[in-house]
Amino acid sequence: MKSICAAMLAALIVPATAAAQGSEKADPAGGAAIGEVILATAMATVVTAVALMIVFGHRSGRVKFVGRAAAHAERLTGVPGWASLPNVFVGAALLVAVIGMYWDISLHIDNGRDPGPLANPAHYLILFGLFGVLSRACSRWRCRSAAPSRARRPCASTTTGTRRWARC
Repeated sequence: MKSICAAMLAALIVPATAAAQGSEKADPAGGAAIGEVILATAMATVVTAVALMIVFGHRSGRVKFVGRAAAHAERLTGVPGWASLPNVFVGAALLVAVIGMYWDISLHIDNGRDPGPLANPAHYLILFGLFGVLSRACSRWRCRSAAPSRARRPCASTTTGTRRWARC
């Protein structure tokens, strides 16, 4: 046991060298050009606006496809729609992000460092996937039928933030 602890401590203390590192020096990481910063900000603003329109439209009853998607997810999984649809959404977003990550790693192995944050198409997949996870975490989507009433609550630990929003 002592030898395992000593080996783990030595592995943490002794700096490891990268096996793939060549003899040539790599250029340091640079900052993003202002055009790429503006593009990324505009993309995030558009995606945020669309996500907010969907969430508030669903909560007001004007957007019907979220309820239909939740009902379909409930039929497929057997889990209530207010719980299964967000999990399906975040699972799909994580798949998009991981595909982008593997693609990005392969591009970096072949080509080295990128000149900027939006320099290759894999970065867009990573950003869209991670933004999907973030929007799921921030929106706390709930189906209209799961809104708490005096007689029925979606789960025992439901709390209400307002008259129409519920959180387990």
